[in-house]
Amino acid sequence: TLEAGLDQVRVFARELQFRTALRTLKGDLEPVRAARAFSMAADCSIRALLALAQVEISRRHGRIAAGEFVVVGLGKLGGEEMTASSDLDLLFVYDFDPDHAFSDGPTPLHATQYFTRLGQRLISLLTVATVQGRLYEVDMRLRPSGRAGPVAVTLGRLKSYHEGDAWVYEQMALTRARIVAGSPLFAPRVQSAIRDLIMIERNIEALSRDAADIRRRLREAKVSEDPWNLKFVRGGLVDLEYIAQVLLLAFANRQSEIVCSPTIEIFKHLAVYRLVSELDLCEMIAITESFQGLTQLLRIVYEREYAPVDAPAELKSRLCTIAKVPNFAALEDWLRLKQARVSDLFDIYVENLAITLSKT
Repeated sequence: TLEAGLDQVRVFARELQFRTALRTLKGDLEPVRAARAFSMAADCSIRALLALAQVEISRRHGRIAAGEFVVVGLGKLGGEEMTASSDLDLLFVYDFDPDHAFSDGPTPLHATQYFTRLGQRLISLLTVATVQGRLYEVDMRLRPSGRAGPVAVTLGRLKSYHEGDAWVYEQMALTRARIVAGSPLFAPRVQSAIRDLIMIERNIEALSRDAADIRRRLREAKVSEDPWNLKFVRGGLVDLEYIAQVLLLAFANRQSEIVCSPTIEIFKHLAVYRLVSELDLCEMIAITESFQGLTQLLRIVYEREYAPVDAPAELKSRLCTIAKVPNFAALEDWLRLKQARVSDLFDIYVENLAITLSKT
């Protein structure tokens, strides 16, 4: 039954998440590998539940001849940087033959309705609460036109939107796009199209200005001076992700090999091709690894941002090991120092990118 299938997926995902969390806390699994394991659990869950959704839809509506559908992971899922409490940023892309636009079942649907319902059903299966609990929260705001846009878009619409109408934050989000499920023959076409969109030549001054403006608005909406708010504090993970994504969009048309999803990998590729200061990039790689590692541990123990002053000694010790500081008392000072440095790097590589590049 559907309920049994849902529970099997949840049991599998929860068991993998639990084992990953336990090994990470014990120090047997590096945080970056834990992020990949949490992401793999999400990938497997999406693939299994997509198959269930397709069976459900086909029973009533049949199938679309030559119809294709893929699930694109964005955000932490796309970058394989998930934590124990990450939600899923998803985008659904489809294609079909206009000469065979209707499904062949008892209640035929046009492809647009068909794939929209398939996407909606997948979201429902991912988020519905069963006796095994809710599997994931799903965020669809990064689809074309955001909340106002359709749940699923054609490949043609995705391309035309990003070639003419997409905001800079949507272009930045696309740098972390990764196909996680769906038609195996269609997936390479979508990934190739996304790569081409990332590689569009951009006006550096406009890119820098718009990205900096978006970050200022985000700070105003989610302001924090707490150094333990590792994601949103000034100089935190969001700033590092902005730097990576802006630099990728700035250089992708010159050096296609740098197009990739994870933040650290973007920095590494930029360093290999010496597109900006190698010393700065090495520093950003080290800080990103540390901040992501701290976040992994904290998200296993706490659901929300939390200063672990009363945490068990074992957890404090693990946090200090990741940051490479001698004791917990020094950890908060280390965080403030690194966040101040990231804030400076943000000014150099986002706020003033055009000026920075003119000097190289």
